[in-house]
Amino acid sequence: MVEIKKTDLKKLVEQKGQIERRIKSRKLANYKVEQVGGYIADDEIFVPQFKCPDYYVSNYGRVISCKFGKVKLLNMYDKRKTDGMRYKYYCLCKKGKKRAKNILIHRSVAQLFCPNLFKDVRDKNGNPIPLDIHHLNHNEQDNRSENLIWLPKYLHRHCNDIGKFGIFRTKNARNLHPLEIVAQTGLDLKDIILAKRQEPIKKVGKWTVYDVQGHLIALELLNESDKKDDKKSA
Repeated sequence: MVEIKKTDLKKLVEQKGQIERRIKSRKLANYKVEQVGGYIADDEIFVPQFKCPDYYVSNYGRVISCKFGKVKLLNMYDKRKTDGMRYKYYCLCKKGKKRAKNILIHRSVAQLFCPNLFKDVRDKNGNPIPLDIHHLNHNEQDNRSENLIWLPKYLHRHCNDIGKFGIFRTKNARNLHPLEIVAQTGLDLKDIILAKRQEPIKKVGKWTVYDVQGHLIALELLNESDKKDDKKSA
């Protein structure tokens, strides 16, 4: 029997459904959030961390501990990488463990709220391929789920000079999450990101427009100074 390869669109629909069902059944009541955070955005949702149900992570990158019946908002700390990137992390204490574990918040948010189109992809030896989590606005301090996307390392490298993604319509393009472009066009994510390797059909303002299988994909390509400006303004 021939196995039919799932399109990215089908994977996206399936995973969105799984995430929505988990959120609906397990989210933390707002009144508990308000007790410790003092505020909660209209669309902010806290759900339990995998394997650590006493810790709740939000789609805004905040973490609440409910250990020992006490509800408190956890502090975030900076972790500087050798490449100069600064990521936020929090300390998680597992039951029965004496030492706390440092957890990168963008990874927790992505695991709980972001569809991962590549989680079942294997290399030629049958091993899972290495995955990164890309910050779409290039600000590694902005850990909202809408700013994150799972990518294989080879695709992540191609996103380093892409500031925004969009679909060109009539006279201009609007900034969209790459997965929203998958949802609207049915294109695979790889084809959207790698559009920049082909000859563009036109440039409109900061947008460079490419024809990808009949869809006008717009990319805002960055230079190094643009990326620094994005980090300052984000």
